[in-house]
Amino acid sequence: MRAITTFKRLFGAATGLRVNLIANYLGQGWTAAANVIFIPAYIHYLGIESFGLIGVFAIILSASSLLDAGLTPTLNRELAIFQAGGHSVRHARDLVRTANTLCVIVLVAISLAGLLLAPLLARYWIGARALSNATIVQSLFLMILVAALRIVEGVQRGALLGLQRHVLLNMLSIFTVSLRAGGVIVPLAFVSATPQMFFAWQAGVSAFSVLAFAFCVHASLPRQSGKARFDPAIVRSLRGFAGGVLGATALAVFLTQADKILLVKLIPLDQFSAYALATAIAAGLYQLVAPVAQSYYPMLTSRIAGDQKQLAATYHQGSQIVAATIAPPAAILILFAQPVLDMWTGNPALATTAAPILSLLAFGTLLHCFMYLPYMLQLAAGWSGLAMRMNALSVLIVFPTLLLVVPRSGMIGAAFTWVGLNLLALMITIQIMHRRLLRTEMRSWYLHDVLVPVSASFLIAGLCRLAFPAAMPLSIRVIALALACVITLAAGVLASSLARGRIAELIARKRAA
Repeated sequence: MRAITTFKRLFGAATGLRVNLIANYLGQGWTAAANVIFIPAYIHYLGIESFGLIGVFAIILSASSLLDAGLTPTLNRELAIFQAGGHSVRHARDLVRTANTLCVIVLVAISLAGLLLAPLLARYWIGARALSNATIVQSLFLMILVAALRIVEGVQRGALLGLQRHVLLNMLSIFTVSLRAGGVIVPLAFVSATPQMFFAWQAGVSAFSVLAFAFCVHASLPRQSGKARFDPAIVRSLRGFAGGVLGATALAVFLTQADKILLVKLIPLDQFSAYALATAIAAGLYQLVAPVAQSYYPMLTSRIAGDQKQLAATYHQGSQIVAATIAPPAAILILFAQPVLDMWTGNPALATTAAPILSLLAFGTLLHCFMYLPYMLQLAAGWSGLAMRMNALSVLIVFPTLLLVVPRSGMIGAAFTWVGLNLLALMITIQIMHRRLLRTEMRSWYLHDVLVPVSASFLIAGLCRLAFPAAMPLSIRVIALALACVITLAAGVLASSLARGRIAELIARKRAA
């Protein structure tokens, strides 16, 4: 009790959209950076083929996320309703206890399943490799164990988001991500530079993270007499919404991972490393859009049944922040893929192989990121069926396409498929959604929230690419790239009508003062 009291004094609920948004950007921004900047060290200590296993690890983590896809957003949504006065303290505490009980069951089941699945995956899924079978099997089991722990951690994160503890969540995230991404270099350098050591470290940090996040959730809930209990009625009452989210996410996971699942099987592990490298960098864009989605989802939920003008303003505001945040770095990755990889890895051959893949994957991911705020709006309205149906249709189209394209065109064909998938989704899903939600806002979303910031970012990034001093010394190229990033970011932000309005307000206040 004393520890919880001290905790609440130190980490009281610092709420407010601006505070939450800044906290989420800091936390997710460091997550994106940490997951990328240490990759050259992993390649140095593990070798290029073992780094391919880290790409396999990313697939398993993504696949496992569907198991908490119904529970985490549901817990987030229900605790956000509790914060707004819609549920009692007893209901909130029982909800968390029920979710944690389900998490323990999932953790045990996946861990036991990992013992059976690891040898089968090593034999039938992983393609040609020089690594021993024992190394592959042990690494796969540790990956599955980490995935199970991450599911439990994800549920605790969802609870903290619903309770509006964004600052606390991101402080702890920065610490645990640093341990995961950077801390693992210590045992690799001084104990054993093996894949098993890498994944064992990830498992240890994940176990610590689960305990830390669970304590924070427990300490953040209001106290009440009596113990919280597992309530089957809560499971029954929420299974409709949770099931729809689960279905949509399961299909989305398959869509985002199908290319990599096939490539791991069809090409040697050392070649897959180039695709894994490009994927890891492009996926950093998700870490930039996630803070906006996390911050705006509770607001959209609270306003969905109220004033539609306020709802529309919140929706456009979040969408413009997404575009201004995502479009500039995406434009840099797409247009500067070769020099970025060359300067960062110091491996020209690897950079040449991965650069076109990175350009395509970054473009597809940019398109996918634009779907985040519309999806948050759908969830806020309790409409999880649209995403599930659209993802089911996409599976029927994309999987046969990959089966035809990947054996013929390999990694490039898979990357082109990713672009085509997200382009179709952006064109079709948005139009269907706006026939039901915010019917008059679709044109403004396409034009002002997406097209204008993207066009400005790519125009400026393209001009910077033409002037890039490719033949100059490394220090000059680094400075030129940094300058291009700053200029492109400024262009993307200033292209947003929201940003221009805020700047005009600040200028007016300064003049009035």
